[in-house]
This record gives sequence, C-alpha cells and structure tokens, in this order.
Amino acid sequence: MVRATVTVFSPGAPRPIVDQNGAVVPGSLSEKTFIEVNGAEQGVFIKSRSTELPVLLYLHGGIPDYFLTARHPTGLTCSYRLARSYAAELRAPVKGFYSFSNSAHSPIFEEPARIQDILRQDVLQGTTTLADAL
Repeated sequence: MVRATVTVFSPGAPRPIVDQNGAVVPGSLSEKTFIEVNGAEQGVFIKSRSTELPVLLYLHGGIPDYFLTARHPTGLTCSYRLARSYAAELRAPVKGFYSFSNSAHSPIFEEPARIQDILRQDVLQGTTTLADAL
C-alpha cells in the first residue's frame, strides 16, 4: 500500500539538479529507485551534484522518525490519513506520530508549547511517550 501511495503522489523522477540558470548540472545524478534491504523493498532517492563524489544514502527505518501533523490540514500540504497510514507502516526503531487538533497549517507555529514539549521529552530522549497510538 505504501509503494502504491508513493507511486500515485510521486509518479515520476525527482527533479534534476540545476545550476543558477536552470540548466542541468553536467555529471549530476537525480533518480528514484527501489532496492531490497533485509528482505524488504525500500524506496530510494539518489541525488548528487557529481557522480564522482560519494552519495549519502538515507534508508527510512534506520533512525528515529517523528511525524508532527495537523489533524485538520487544509489539503495544501499532506493528507492526515495518508501521513498516519504511512507512519503506521513505516519500520523504524523509534517512531512517533503526533496529532495537533488545534492546527491547520503549521503546528510548529500554531502550537509551539506542545512542539517544545515533544522535542524535549521525546525527540531529544529518543522516546515516544507523548505520541499518539498507531
């Protein structure tokens, strides 16, 4: 389901790396692919200004993931249901999903005290004690 959702909302290749004039940087790399890691298919975006330089590879599930999501978004950013579904299926050693009932666009600005509590009590401690149940 996650792959189908990603394919629908991100069907094509990532944007190429361009210079200040909008021209594609010669020798740059920008691609989307899928690889198998420990028996699970993982989506990967690979981007580099030069194929001669090393690439930093981030595989979700390897580090903590925290989702800070408005419960009633305007639809201009991300669907709450889609974000919650993705978070539920994501494999990660630590993952937290936080719903903000009093926010529409930017919980970080609309509920700053709660954001600070989450950062101090969960993110900096590597826990999810304040997170919603998934």
